[in-house]
Amino acid sequence: MERRLSQIPERLLAELWRARAARHRTLVTQGGQRLRVLYPGRPGAGAGPDFRDAILKVAGVGVIRGDVEIHRRERDWREHHHHLDPNYDGVVLHATLETGGAAETLLSSGRRSPVLSLEPLLDEEACEGPGTDPWSLLAHYGYRRPRTAGEMARLLDRAGDERFLWKARALGQRLRRDGPCQALYGAMMEALGYSRNRQAFRELARRVPYRRLRALAMSQARGEYRLLISHVLLEACEGLEWDSFRVRPSNHPRRRVLGAARLLARHLEEGLEEALAARVRTGSWRTLLEGLMVRDEDGDALIGPGRGGDMAVNVVLPFLHARGHEGRDPSLRDTSFQVYREAPRLQENGLTHEMRRLLLPPERANPAGNARRQQGLLHLYRLFTQACSGPQERKQRPLW
Repeated sequence: MERRLSQIPERLLAELWRARAARHRTLVTQGGQRLRVLYPGRPGAGAGPDFRDAILKVAGVGVIRGDVEIHRRERDWREHHHHLDPNYDGVVLHATLETGGAAETLLSSGRRSPVLSLEPLLDEEACEGPGTDPWSLLAHYGYRRPRTAGEMARLLDRAGDERFLWKARALGQRLRRDGPCQALYGAMMEALGYSRNRQAFRELARRVPYRRLRALAMSQARGEYRLLISHVLLEACEGLEWDSFRVRPSNHPRRRVLGAARLLARHLEEGLEEALAARVRTGSWRTLLEGLMVRDEDGDALIGPGRGGDMAVNVVLPFLHARGHEGRDPSLRDTSFQVYREAPRLQENGLTHEMRRLLLPPERANPAGNARRQQGLLHLYRLFTQACSGPQERKQRPLW
């Protein structure tokens, strides 16, 4: 029996966790704590744990949210050097088929994660609970299960608009706190960092504020703008923690910094906010996107249409909507919203894939045919995980 268990591939164990964990009612950690899996998490991408954003209800602790790592053997954690890797410091549960008697697994942060045996998930009859129905939770926010494809499309439109306005409110707060120039610049820099280097780009924008960078560049001859901005930004990168593990060369942080320098230099004289607002006022998505895309001397994209589109939808348009509201400029406010609604479909990501899997039957066509509806899926993911967590979610990952 043990030999047969040792031959089960890790990929299959991950599939069992995803399909059955939330349907099993009597899971117990090796340390003796009972837990319920409210949401097994979404598959991880790149370096890091197998599942992200898992939501667990632990007896005597409450609801926690974090990452889950899957292994065949508990000792694989050390053999894979996860105990030295900060990418795994968010793990709140180490689920493994062969525990080796271990009750906890040591993380690089010094914290210990509980160990759970996956063996109970091999018994299909023990995994016949209903699991968590996303639509029953989303109904609390007014999003009830649609009956037709048309109803689903309208639901996603509404969710997408709510996400846009939520982002506009958040950027409006930054605008009032940091001023419009720094707020827009900082948010755009964060977007260039993707999720893995967002913190580093945020710190870079803090180290080199927009007004200072623009003043330095404007003191030079026009042809030297880009070189000076590149030099200042790259110099300020020293000491920042960059995550470049398994990052494609085209997405390397250094190329993103150089892309930011070219983008800032392009709009330097007019000013970043003014230049992008002028493009939005044309009412043309294409005109805005062209103002955000950047290529190097060889014609290769430093900021391509994918990242440029994400930056437009998640930062520029909601920022200008907030700016129009704050500045009592209804034309800018309304046009930014309209350009957003007309934005074409952007690149997919793990969250949109996950919500399509949770909310749509396999035979139904993808209803998220534009950026607005993709944003709707992201908004529903946020509401779903928020509802799973409940009011007692622990904001910081706990020490069990």
